[in-house]
Amino acid sequence: MDSMTLQDRRDRSALVILVPEVIDLIAAIRRAATEDGEGVPPHITLYHPYFAPSEMTPDVHDRISAMVVDTPAFSFELGRIEQFPGPILYLAPDPVDPFRELIERFRREFPAVPPYWDRFDEVVPHVTVADAAYTGDAAGFDRLAERIQPLLPISCMSREVALIQRIRPAPAPWDITGTFALGS
Repeated sequence: MDSMTLQDRRDRSALVILVPEVIDLIAAIRRAATEDGEGVPPHITLYHPYFAPSEMTPDVHDRISAMVVDTPAFSFELGRIEQFPGPILYLAPDPVDPFRELIERFRREFPAVPPYWDRFDEVVPHVTVADAAYTGDAAGFDRLAERIQPLLPISCMSREVALIQRIRPAPAPWDITGTFALGS
């Protein structure tokens, strides 16, 4: 019998926009410097936690598809490297509004599952590069930022939202269990 709570199972599910354009730039750093870097490619999280795998009914899939298709595909640029307290080093997308609009639409459509457990007043869309809580080396962040900054900006295109879930135990990668095309 699974002893995990529903919240624990929801922690293993997220809606994201994958950012393959930065794989060559940060994938190796993410693998060494983030908790999920080994199993999740670079991405911008739209909604986490999300429904547990057992809650992903055809109706939920249909509701996601209907919402996402109303959002046109969009381009964005990763041109700045910034830090959250903690610190967490990240790439900031510009423009940020399309991501915030999707986050708010998901929040309104699925209010029973608040993003980030409602711990933040504002969700800041970003691509995590490194997390000092995982590496214990906040001092190395300046060197990382200096190494990455000259390679920016990177032009990116968002064409779909991916549902990623940890179906298998760590260290197995998270699985992409659904993709939802943005509108044209």
